[in-house]
Amino acid sequence: RTRRGRDQQAEITLSLEDALTGGPRVLTLKGQNLRINIKPGIREGQRLRLRGKGGEAPPGGQSGDLILIVHVAPHPA
Repeated sequence: RTRRGRDQQAEITLSLEDALTGGPRVLTLKGQNLRINIKPGIREGQRLRLRGKGGEAPPGGQSGDLILIVHVAPHPA
C-alpha cells in the first residue's frame, strides 16, 4: 500500500470584483506558480481543492491536496 502526502491549507484573498466575475488566476505559493480557475460568484469561506499540489509523498506515493480557503476583501467605499 502506497502512502499519500499530507493535505495542506492556504488562504487567499480576492477582491470583490474577482469573486463576482471569476476567471483564471495565477497564485504564487511556496515559490511555485499555480494556475487556478475561480468560478464566478465564489463566496467568503469557500474552499478550493487543488489535487496533487499539497505535501510531497514518499517515493511511489501520490502528493496530497492543497486546500485554498477563500476570503473576499471588502469593497472600498
